Amino acid sequence: MMASTPDLDTVAAREAALVEVGYQRFDTGMPNRLFYRRGADGRRTHHLHVVTKTGLIQELVDAARAERGLASVPVWEE
Repeated sequence: MMASTPDLDTVAAREAALVEVGYQRFDTGMPNRLFYRRGADGRRTHHLHVVTKTGLIQELVDAARAERGLASVPVWEE
């Protein structure tokens, strides 16, 4: 799953809520991204990427939709 935020520090400050539901932060070395994983019985079952809100994500979604003959839609909720 991928989520976006205007500010990664806000998410990091509330990280305890993610820990409470079983997510652990993992350093991927990727800039401007937080990565969390969750697992059960030693297996990873969920990944959460938190990224900063950028135009690149809109471009990627637009390209994927265009390949399928779909119209562009805004990916950001206000």
